[in-house]
Amino acid sequence: MLTTANKTPEVHGYSIWLIPEQEISALLSESIQELATHFQADSFQPHITLLGQLAGELDSILPQFEKLGTPDAPIVLQAESIESEAFYFRALVYQILSNPGLEAFNQKVREKFKRESDPPFYPHLSLLYSRASEAQKVSVLSKMQLPERLSISIESLALVKTHGPVRDWETLATLDF
Repeated sequence: MLTTANKTPEVHGYSIWLIPEQEISALLSESIQELATHFQADSFQPHITLLGQLAGELDSILPQFEKLGTPDAPIVLQAESIESEAFYFRALVYQILSNPGLEAFNQKVREKFKRESDPPFYPHLSLLYSRASEAQKVSVLSKMQLPERLSISIESLALVKTHGPVRDWETLATLDF
């Protein structure tokens, strides 16, 4: 087990997550937990953040979330590779290939929450939140049995309270597709 400087950055607000179907979620959860244990980091639910850091009160955000509905077509995503990044919340990620359905749904959510001017959407699925070094992450990843490519069907949308440290995050509502 490695000891790393993993003081969790605190974030504030609410996030809207795409949640993978159960079988893929179980596979990813196991890997996320294994990495979290190894790096003494926080574990979290597998997800792709569609929109993060929504500010405001829950009683105004929740009704907007509930009105989002479902995408025009099922969302099936392709994870093309596992990458290491220097950003805490993207220490290890599956890079997700964007597609027109995903982009359209992201645009719909941005419009609903008046966030059209946000930076470009960066679809990814984090496997580790950490400040571990590149060498540490590469070493551990080489010993794991994670598939390099993965097809991910999305089964629901979640509104998550992302106030404070990761361990305090809480799913408040879901919309099943």
